[in-house]
Amino acid sequence: MLTMRRIILTVTALLALPLQSCCSLARLFCGPDKSEWVSARFDTPELTVRTFLEALRRDDPGVAYDCLSGPLRAHLGINKGTTKLIWPKLREEVPGLHLAGYATVPLSTRLENGTAMVELEVEGRPVPIELMRESHWEVRYRRPGKTGSLANAQRGRQVANVADYVAVTPTSKYQTSIVTFTSPKFEHPGDYEIPPEDIQAVVLEQTWRIIGIGNDPRMRAQ
Repeated sequence: MLTMRRIILTVTALLALPLQSCCSLARLFCGPDKSEWVSARFDTPELTVRTFLEALRRDDPGVAYDCLSGPLRAHLGINKGTTKLIWPKLREEVPGLHLAGYATVPLSTRLENGTAMVELEVEGRPVPIELMRESHWEVRYRRPGKTGSLANAQRGRQVANVADYVAVTPTSKYQTSIVTFTSPKFEHPGDYEIPPEDIQAVVLEQTWRIIGIGNDPRMRAQ
């Protein structure tokens, strides 16, 4: 009875709070944020963590899934078709993480081997988030024919060593360099040639994805 009375008093107190001052506890009852989305970005560790927290705040498992690295997705046993499984797994393994959407993101600490650490504070508790740099290449081109629709060739294919495809050579001129990019061989359906003018983009991109949340080994890629 005493426990139930405390719960009733807590809920009553929360309902009595002004609607515009949504405190940390009241956020449990506020539901997903419906304000305009900030663009999802993965250019730096800080941007990836901000994107992940905004996905938590807005209850968007699809964007949260995009923030996770391939190894962590495999470790959690989730894929693009089962993104809704992210939420119970995260909340089960990292208590209080659903309140992290309102946390301040500090500058990351760059570690070895292309990893970084962002130390969050959620309701007075430290929640470290570890990230890794991922590289992938993409070729976009227009298909031959009247429609000329855009196609992606092996979009998002991982690159183990960026130096195998990109070289940066300084020139004799002040503060100038030449970037040389060699695209890997890509497959495209149909027996046809792709003229240079039909190439829309050749991209080698480096992004940051989450490989660990909190200190629990169950939430870290193996």
